[in-house]
Amino acid sequence: MANSTKSLGSIIVTFALAVMLIVMGAQAFTSAGNGRNGFGGRLSSGVNAIVNGDEVTSAVHHLFRNNKNHNLVVTVVIIVGICEIAAGVLVLLNFFLPIGFAKLKNLFMWIVFAIWCVVLVLVDVLGNNGIVGDAFKNGTHVLLWLKSLSSHLLILGAILIAKSN
Repeated sequence: MANSTKSLGSIIVTFALAVMLIVMGAQAFTSAGNGRNGFGGRLSSGVNAIVNGDEVTSAVHHLFRNNKNHNLVVTVVIIVGICEIAAGVLVLLNFFLPIGFAKLKNLFMWIVFAIWCVVLVLVDVLGNNGIVGDAFKNGTHVLLWLKSLSSHLLILGAILIAKSN
């Protein structure tokens, strides 16, 4: 019974991750040009950013905050979006047609894993509501920070599960 529950959980997590990667990759295209005014304008809390789909865009803008070349930032966001979409599509293809995409899927999953590690550090450690910011200002901030951190860790875990399937 434990194996069937584990495999069902693995199926659900893998499918959810694939859909999330495709959606977030698509949102990267819509938010790429909005820089300082829209999505990614500031390194926001992971809780709000993940709902709005600007986690990665926000992290890229934070990484390149001192760069005056807006085209470079947009290019990086678009490349990250393409990697997310490719990883999501490959996970879905492998999910429905488990044939020959394992090496390519693993490559994109490692890329997305690395991106999410950067997002976790930038948002949950260095961000406005991260450890360096206001995470421990009061009880509400601690709970928001823990929610953001746990969502990022869930994504990292889902990536590792999807990579191994």
